[in-house]
Amino acid sequence: MTLAADAEPLARDLARNQRLRLLATRPLALTGALLVRYRIPDGRTVAAVITALEGDSRVRAAQPNYLYTLMQASPPSQGGLAAAQYGLARLRAGVAQLNAKGVGVLAAVIDSGVDGQHRELAGTVTQSVDVTGASAAKPPAEAHGTAIAGIIAAHDQMSGVAPGALIMAIRAFAPPSGKGGANRSSSHGSSQAVILGLEAAVQAKARVVNMSFAGPRDPLLSETLAAAAAKGVVLVAAAGNDGPDAAPAWPAADPHVIAVTATDANDQRIAAAGRGDHIAIAAPGADIIAPAPGDAYQFSTGSSMAAAHVTGAVALLLEADPALTPAGARQILTETAKDIGPAGRDANTGAGLVDAAAAVAAAKKMTLGSKLSAP
Repeated sequence: MTLAADAEPLARDLARNQRLRLLATRPLALTGALLVRYRIPDGRTVAAVITALEGDSRVRAAQPNYLYTLMQASPPSQGGLAAAQYGLARLRAGVAQLNAKGVGVLAAVIDSGVDGQHRELAGTVTQSVDVTGASAAKPPAEAHGTAIAGIIAAHDQMSGVAPGALIMAIRAFAPPSGKGGANRSSSHGSSQAVILGLEAAVQAKARVVNMSFAGPRDPLLSETLAAAAAKGVVLVAAAGNDGPDAAPAWPAADPHVIAVTATDANDQRIAAAGRGDHIAIAAPGADIIAPAPGDAYQFSTGSSMAAAHVTGAVALLLEADPALTPAGARQILTETAKDIGPAGRDANTGAGLVDAAAAVAAAKKMTLGSKLSAP
């Protein structure tokens, strides 16, 4: 639930009047609201309590604390580095890296814990934040978050799309009840954790945010995404892995977000990947090799991995043109994409497969044009 920013006494009063247990309050810098979290102690349904709260004119908005799920369609499997990183070749990332490597660009990864000590990420993870409310001082490393960070910025035995980028690891996802090990892929994150993760990313001046998770539409999350985009942050999200007939998943379906679906080595959308009119672009997401906790490596499949490839491509664009806006980044990515479906934009792969080399060339051309036209 959200109230006016100075309404902590009201939050306590509502708890008494509505027979709720006040768990926490948190001011939100991006939206100027006070986030209030309650527990229902007497067995009433969430819907009934929300209806009661919405009937109070002092309440700005009331909603469930939704759950979001990381988008890894298959569990990680161990693999060696002999397998080619086909994703980089499909994106023409090697050519793009001749002109930009994402140097100095801070990419926020809202995910599970990242192993910043992995040889592929050494010196790359400059900040680690845990917004799950866990008591551990240091977020534990987990497979999904480590893979996503590596796809973006690995730089040792393998290469990320943007090996010069910096990573802000924001842990907003954890296994249920804190159970599960580093390779657990069933972690969940709440609306509150995701929103606090976005707040942390904007405060740290991250230029691009990777959101490799999916869940229901959330009004407060949408408000937060709009506020982050207005501050110049490029937002990238996975389309989801519930199949082509699934309803659009959030945050990918939000208009301020670049929605990414997943393709395989033959540029075909993988069966589980989401589709729809909201899909902006496609990127490799099948059998992607990436770092795993403890200096290991793994192969993973899902739209999570596709989103990470696009976040890396955005980091390249932001080095090429530091003044690039979220709308500008979307435009360059979609206008330079390789059409891999029916002619023109389609619901399966959006504008087509990301072409990092063409995108970086376009961004540098825009930057040069701006310099030449300056007085």
